[in-house]
Amino acid sequence: MIAIILTLSIIAVLFIFWGQLNNAEIQIAPIVGIVFGALYSSEDFEDETEYILQCCILCISIQVVWATPNGLD
Repeated sequence: MIAIILTLSIIAVLFIFWGQLNNAEIQIAPIVGIVFGALYSSEDFEDETEYILQCCILCISIQVVWATPNGLD
């Protein structure tokens, strides 16, 4: 159990670091219940691609969201 929390804590710190590098929006929110895990998601829109990194540790969720433009400007 401690190894899982420690591993997810390291992942959360790396996600926040990556968010700072990409000028991303970093959201920290409480969760009702207990959750363990990490998530990566990307979604393509007409003019941009949105990326999401999320790490959940016990009752706290850390989410990093940023977008990159598609095509030529």
